[in-house]
Amino acid sequence: MNQSLAIEATSFPATSLQVAVNAPGRDQLTPLMLAVLNSKEQVVPALLAAGADPNTAEQGGSTALFYASGQEDVDIVHSLLQAGASCSLANPNGQLPVHFACQIGSLPVLQALAAHGSSVVAADASGYTPLHYACKFGRQEVARWLLASGARSILEARAEGGVTPLLQSAEEKQFHLIPMLLEEGANPAAMDTTFWQPLHYVALSSDPGAVEAAKALLQAGAPINHQNQQYGSTALLFGCIEDILVPELLSRGMAAHINTPDITGLTPLIAAASKQPHLVPLLLQHGADPGATDGQWGRTALYLAAGSSDPAAVDAVRRLLDQGAQIDCRNLLGQTPLHIASEFGNIAVVRLLLERGHPVNVFAYEEPRTPLHMAVLEGHTEVVDLLLQHGASFAGAPLVHVAAEVGDPALVRSLLAAPEGCGQVAALDQFHACPLHWAAKHGHLEVAQALVQADPAAAATSCDVHGFADRFGFDQLTPIDWALTNADRPMARLLIRTGGGSSGEVLQALHTAFALATDEAEQVEVEALFTDVVASRPLSEEEWASVPNQVPGLDSALPAVLARSRTEAAHLVRHLQQEEQELLQATVLSLSHACRRAKVELPFDVLPTLLAAVFGTV
Repeated sequence: MNQSLAIEATSFPATSLQVAVNAPGRDQLTPLMLAVLNSKEQVVPALLAAGADPNTAEQGGSTALFYASGQEDVDIVHSLLQAGASCSLANPNGQLPVHFACQIGSLPVLQALAAHGSSVVAADASGYTPLHYACKFGRQEVARWLLASGARSILEARAEGGVTPLLQSAEEKQFHLIPMLLEEGANPAAMDTTFWQPLHYVALSSDPGAVEAAKALLQAGAPINHQNQQYGSTALLFGCIEDILVPELLSRGMAAHINTPDITGLTPLIAAASKQPHLVPLLLQHGADPGATDGQWGRTALYLAAGSSDPAAVDAVRRLLDQGAQIDCRNLLGQTPLHIASEFGNIAVVRLLLERGHPVNVFAYEEPRTPLHMAVLEGHTEVVDLLLQHGASFAGAPLVHVAAEVGDPALVRSLLAAPEGCGQVAALDQFHACPLHWAAKHGHLEVAQALVQADPAAAATSCDVHGFADRFGFDQLTPIDWALTNADRPMARLLIRTGGGSSGEVLQALHTAFALATDEAEQVEVEALFTDVVASRPLSEEEWASVPNQVPGLDSALPAVLARSRTEAAHLVRHLQQEEQELLQATVLSLSHACRRAKVELPFDVLPTLLAAVFGTV
């Protein structure tokens, strides 16, 4: 209703609005506030003429002038001011309309407020002045006008956290304001409550404007080696994280402090090796210590460069080694550069380290893993191949098991090509599982194919896994059981045809899987596996008794079973559906009559071939 009043005010006599014109609606917004928010320039004067109070505040403490000052419509601001709107009414945060005008960056609005007595140096409850807000939001024109209109007196005003307007500009990356503020006399060495100076904030930026801002700060006398209290970091160290200022800082004398660490022991070289490895040669040239370690993890520049994915990391590693960096330096966990390069798949770095003589079978401390182990865990096949070529040992670790769980067929084949790998195909790991269990559990079909090709007997290996034993009702699980648990028919078919587990165990597992099937589609999948078992495995009379009768599609196994055993073929026929048996009888009788009439005796293998044509193949 109030919004309608605001929009339609010009259609009614002023007297008809006397009662409702100041009535607050939703969120305590008056019609005047709504008109301002909707930029109704013609409605605002009408509401004011009808008696709207411009100094009424909504529940958040803002008047219509606050809303108008936060927009760029100077005509509405003039209307409100002429109607007596106060520039000195503050909201609960101590903010005035002038603060909002400086945020939005409207110089005409700011000038209108100042012309009606608004202070250009007033601070809000957090200490932020109009100049702070102009610097925070990068309003250069507004900031320049403020400084020319009396705001020079607040150049060093401290807001929350000890922030000056110059620090505010640097922190918010409004670098274009920094030269102007310095020219007006801002202190380049000003510190906030954490001892950060403007140069620290500038050095942490990759913005192209940071270079000119840094030059201006240094020219104005900013301390080059100041360490902030929060991290103990210098501008050079921050620059090595973001790159852009390092040449400028070194040319200004920072090289004398090139090995100054922060509170964690991080030096500019170590920071660059991790974040900007292309800076490593420049820092070494200026005297950076290649053997320095950070105190937190015991990492060297070589270690971090070896783990970097940056293309410049290879050259950084080479330069560090040329400058005497210890090639097999360890962090606090006992990991070496070869460990981390292998973990992150940095093949070029791995090759360089091996060429320079890095030990290939070095163990970490807490988790006794070698570089080969790290590469397998992360699935880096090229690195694995290279390490194996240089004599990497499995060192008793179940690496084929790990690779099978990772699921990379090429990785598994690489490990199987090694003598130690072949011996692990049927071996049990600490979980009492062989590699094929892990491949079946995670549905890695190509991996399973590679494993059964290497050792078909692995398909029959059992493991003790209680969670799955509870589901199936027996203590030991084969890879087939894992496949059935996951309703993975392609995996189960592969393992059934490979010969995994005894036929009786497989049939029992199929019965259990059928009983646990959650829907008809899953039951059909399991029934199809009965046909796979019958077609691919010799069954005893007892095992035939456990084959369900009238399984759809079971007739397709008849050619394979007949070729294997006439006795088993008779068992199969008894399991067929009635119409299938009748069709089979008619086919055999017709064939027999035809042979007699023609006086032809067929070889034994002809009948399976004909039956395959009639019934189809598995």
